[in-house]
This record gives sequence, structure tokens and C-alpha cells, in this order.
Amino acid sequence: MTRSKMVVIPFVFTFAALILMSTAPVVHAGEGGWWMNEEIQQKLELSPDQVKNIGEVENHFAGKLRAMKIEKQKAYKNMIRHLDSETLSEEDFVKAQARMQAVYGENAAASANRWKALRSTMTLKQWKNLPAAAPKVLQLGSISTSFRGKVRLGSPPAGGK
Repeated sequence: MTRSKMVVIPFVFTFAALILMSTAPVVHAGEGGWWMNEEIQQKLELSPDQVKNIGEVENHFAGKLRAMKIEKQKAYKNMIRHLDSETLSEEDFVKAQARMQAVYGENAAASANRWKALRSTMTLKQWKNLPAAAPKVLQLGSISTSFRGKVRLGSPPAGGK
């Protein structure tokens, strides 16, 4: 193994470990998720069983959605790397584009499944009041690219830019 590989490989593993450790931990029912907020519980008129069930749904999807967040960042950075290269290979671009489409599709599917599971724990009235009571719960995360080369996750800014 070359000296450069000996230096780079531990760095890559360390970087990956830091990313994984920096993601938010799973919030268990009773530890402060949005569903544990008393004001939201009152607005939605959630029963104790519903609060417990919502916590189980959120915990079930938390790991998958965190992993999807990391995959979206990687797909975005890969696309930018191809677009910033001296020679833009059509084949490389198409592969990067397909990866972005796959990752975003998987993220949308995971979010939809989470929403379906949440809906099954609530009455129709509670579900319809959820956006007003807890606005961020039903938002689909997207990558905002306001600063070239940096990735910020969150809702797109007003105006869709």
C-alpha cells in the first residue's frame, strides 16, 4: 500500500464516523420529540396511546431519513464535482444524474411512508390540523445551494431559489 493511501484511508473512515456521530440521535417517546410537546398534543387532542404510537413511527423512520440526508449530500457533491471538472463527460454526468434521481426518489418514498404511518395513528381531523400545530413535521427536506460548494439541508428559501 502506498504512503498516500495509508494516510487517506484512516482519514476517510474518521470523516465518515464524524458524520455519523453528528447526526441527531433517535428521539425515543418521552425524550422530547415534537409529539411530546404538550402544546402540540393539546392542539391535536392526542391521546396517550396516540403519543406512544407516533413516537414509535418517528423512531422507526429516523435512521432511514438520517441516512437519506447523507446520501443526498453525497449525490449533490458528486454532481457538482462532475460539473466543475475540466472535461464534462456525458457518461459521468448521466450516472451522477441517475444517482441524484434515485436518492431523491428514495427520500420521497421514505417520507411518504412516514406520513402514511403517522396518518394511521391519527383521526382525519388531527391529521388535517397537523401542519398548523407542528409545521415542520410534514416538510420534505431539500438541498439548498445558496453557497457554491457548501450543502445546507432544509426547506428551499422563498421564491424557490
